[in-house]
Amino acid sequence: MYFLDHVGSAAPAGVMSIARRRWKTGKKHMEAGIIADLVVDANHRSLGPAVKLHNESLALALHSLDLVYGFPNSHSVTLAKFAGFQLITSISRYAKPVRLSPYLRDRFPSWLATPGGWILDTVMNRLAWLKSLPASRRWESRIFSGFDARFDRLWQSVDTSNLIIGQRDALFLDWRFGMNKARNYRVFGITGKAAGQLGGYIVYAVDRTGFVTVADFLALDADKTLRALFALFERRMRRERHKAVSLTFHGCVSVVKSLRAMGYKRRESQSLCCKWSPRFARLISGREWYFTVADNDV
Repeated sequence: MYFLDHVGSAAPAGVMSIARRRWKTGKKHMEAGIIADLVVDANHRSLGPAVKLHNESLALALHSLDLVYGFPNSHSVTLAKFAGFQLITSISRYAKPVRLSPYLRDRFPSWLATPGGWILDTVMNRLAWLKSLPASRRWESRIFSGFDARFDRLWQSVDTSNLIIGQRDALFLDWRFGMNKARNYRVFGITGKAAGQLGGYIVYAVDRTGFVTVADFLALDADKTLRALFALFERRMRRERHKAVSLTFHGCVSVVKSLRAMGYKRRESQSLCCKWSPRFARLISGREWYFTVADNDV
């Protein structure tokens, strides 16, 4: 926590807090920090004190951290620019319907929506079932009750040589999702039928209206295994009669390519602001980010 003092006043004029996180690029581990909070006293709420608090806090933080990042709201983007942040503006949400009948009921009279929705859902389910057949021959899908050693082995097996990615071992996942009582997260995964290894997982939550929000996902590779993971996940979501799947992602081109090939459409985007050390700049040269909701964890 970093405090901004006002000369002649006993109380601080502002405070900024940065929560530590572990990141990885290639085989190198890095210490990072996410901006958890920033508050400036109402009597000093002009751009000058806020920028001073930002700049000097970040300068102090980067003595021990390789990377500091945050997700500014619309009011904070200008402040982030003044504070010297690098802005990444393509943290995008992707969405895909898994059933069409709920959308028809919202737009057409019931005499048309009911039979039309049944026909469209039947066709959609049959096509999705055919597409998921190759995945179901190799992988078994299940809901996990927690994060065990298989998640550690998956994290160790994923090729991170070209990635800039936050910690994804069982310890982090349990802290981030298993111990989070604010939302009822569930964990879907696929395991190999031959050896029983974990091929990938999806952490998600379902709201009362039937919309599925994916908070994190990871697979052994961004092509066949990732597509198998989502094919079997979507099949389960249809069986549970949910409406649509939504996820937030930025980075790895191969992941985005697979998402689009699976029918996920890009919706709105948000900004990510980053500031890093010279060492970090050298390490990330030529590498791709891997951001999900899991990395925005405050």
